[in-house]
Amino acid sequence: MKNLNLKQFVQHFCLIAHDNGSLVDFDGQSINISEVTPKLLDKVIWLVPPQRCLFKQLQYDVEYVAAGEIEECVRSDIEQWTIWPETDMFHLYHKAGQQWHVSVWIWNQEVESGLMSCCTPTHVLPYSAYLASSMGSGAVVISHVLGQDWLVVKDENDLVHGVHSVDSPLSQHQLERRYERQLESGQHIFKYGYSGDWLTQAEPLVLKPKNSVINAGKQKGVIDFADVSTYVRPFGALALATMIWMLGDYLLVTSHFSDIKDQTTALGAQTRNAVAQRNHFDFVQNQLAAFDSHLIQQHQPMQAIAELTESIPEDIYLTALEVSPEHLVLSGQGVNVARLPAMLEQWEAVESAVFVSDIRQGRDNSESFRLQVELKGVTP
Repeated sequence: MKNLNLKQFVQHFCLIAHDNGSLVDFDGQSINISEVTPKLLDKVIWLVPPQRCLFKQLQYDVEYVAAGEIEECVRSDIEQWTIWPETDMFHLYHKAGQQWHVSVWIWNQEVESGLMSCCTPTHVLPYSAYLASSMGSGAVVISHVLGQDWLVVKDENDLVHGVHSVDSPLSQHQLERRYERQLESGQHIFKYGYSGDWLTQAEPLVLKPKNSVINAGKQKGVIDFADVSTYVRPFGALALATMIWMLGDYLLVTSHFSDIKDQTTALGAQTRNAVAQRNHFDFVQNQLAAFDSHLIQQHQPMQAIAELTESIPEDIYLTALEVSPEHLVLSGQGVNVARLPAMLEQWEAVESAVFVSDIRQGRDNSESFRLQVELKGVTP
């Protein structure tokens, strides 16, 4: 019933029911349903024995029937040749050239459902399909199940081609003629639980059923945690939700980044405007400082001129005045003008006073002069 290899994470609890409801495992040993204690990843596999199955192989043209339409076509055909009012079925298919080759098992759904009411199997499939999945294409196996011997034959497409009872010498003879080529080759002939004297060249079959065949019998509404397809939809939905969340986050960040970029651009423009205004302010301040300095420079000579004119003797008068930041140049006429430099140098605002041209004698004893006066504290 159960593979006792402790290194195997997923165990198969195979159940086969007699017509009276008693249960046996795959090796034909009687079991009690209380002994079936599957863990989370284990599989409870209900095997429908060949005694309660009808087997048939069908063919459909690839041109007219798509892979997704095969089950619908099979169910439509079953309605034509089934012998039970409620029929359940199991099928496997393979594409060969331009045709679909389909192996079909059917059984009385009402009878089988009544027998399996003692448990809740995760998978339901024919015994012969489960057994044949351990063989390769073109192989033959003879087995003993529920007190009868059965021959299961696979074709070159790795599909079950025939399921036959071999309890009588006549049936064995007919099968030898029907499968003469496969049986006479002596290759790929196996046995499982069979102890008779037919097909003595058969070798013991190592039971390694394919997951693809087992998963084809998974029941609706039952979660098989060991089946990868169980996680496809949840993880797909999770991946989709994650992608939507990431996309929303990206759009949100992009929107905020756009706002930040616009704000940064606006702040940059304001900063540049502020810098330009600051530079303009500095320029105006420098101009005002230069103008103030110019006014100060102009005010010192003018103040000196006002004081100077008051200190000149009354018999000397000025005819011209040249003003520069460094000095004053006085031009005029008077009597005894030679005394003028000494008089001006006594004034505290004058640094020095010298004639810049000869004194010229005029009419009426008047003298013409040109005198340069250097002022104290006047900076160029």
